[in-house]
Amino acid sequence: MLKLSYIVPIYKVEIYLKKCIDSLLQQDLPQDEYEIILVDDGSPDGCPQICDDYALAYPNLIRVIHRKNGGLSAARNSGLEIAEGKYVQFVDSDDYIEPNTAKILVEQMLNENLDILKFDYQNVRLIYQSRLSDIDVNHIGYISPVSRVFERFEVNKTPHLIDTDTNIVTGDTYLAQRLGYACYATQFVLRRELLLSPNKTPILFKDGIYYEDTEWTPRIMLAAQRVNATTNVVYNYLYREGSISRSISEQKRRKVLNDKLSLIDSLQLTAQQSSHNRWFKSEISGVTMSILQLIARDFWNERHKLFQQLKDKQVYPLTSHFKMHNKWKMYIANISPLLYCTLLRLKR
Repeated sequence: MLKLSYIVPIYKVEIYLKKCIDSLLQQDLPQDEYEIILVDDGSPDGCPQICDDYALAYPNLIRVIHRKNGGLSAARNSGLEIAEGKYVQFVDSDDYIEPNTAKILVEQMLNENLDILKFDYQNVRLIYQSRLSDIDVNHIGYISPVSRVFERFEVNKTPHLIDTDTNIVTGDTYLAQRLGYACYATQFVLRRELLLSPNKTPILFKDGIYYEDTEWTPRIMLAAQRVNATTNVVYNYLYREGSISRSISEQKRRKVLNDKLSLIDSLQLTAQQSSHNRWFKSEISGVTMSILQLIARDFWNERHKLFQQLKDKQVYPLTSHFKMHNKWKMYIANISPLLYCTLLRLKR
């Protein structure tokens, strides 16, 4: 059995994709011990051809799925369905992995018999891009017309979320005591059978929604019996305008609102399986605060209906055990959501 499967969903990331794939090739596991699954989610640019060229150059390491566009969740699920590794790691195609990090992750998973291992990440941004005087050809023959330089920034923007605890705990305990508010599927190595057990309902990503990681993370955590963390920085998250998590166009705002309201329902349902409530309460409170911001900015004419929806969902009182700089905002929202939204509008 292969030790590790990298699953990479791909859509409209032509200028970033090669760096992502190259980072997965620069790992310290033998190539017969891991695989790279590239899921072309109907990308309309040059990504499909890039995928096929890499698969041709590395036929025993890289597999490609070409599918009709269905979104990030569907693409991840498609890759998971054909994965053969004992462990899986999700990598977004505009991000990249630090070199020679696979072996230490796999070894910790094996030595501690873990279901989930959380690792650290850092933000990077593209700071320099210029045309080359000489044509630059990479190792599989791609011509690079530009030189791109990335820099780290805000490496420890949330230092209290770096997990230095080395104790193995259940996923329920990890969720309550150590995870924090940040839910990124790309921050974990996972035992594949935890997601696709033949005797249990698969724990897949929910199709067609934003914030799929926040919906999925507590479900996978509650299924895990052995979870731990490492402080090794493994993942580089590219902060860029236009990515799913950074871009909200006019036509998407309604869907964002509806998905946030549905996310509250999903978290409340999942919370019923947990013996701890505080992580869920904190996460739901954070989602509610973001909905209030949307009401103030984009849905002011519907404020009374939306305030009632939140009240019916029994989200109040809002609270958080996460470290926050502006807990006073939550205090005002508890006194009066209308007052809080009015203050936000006045600030604008």
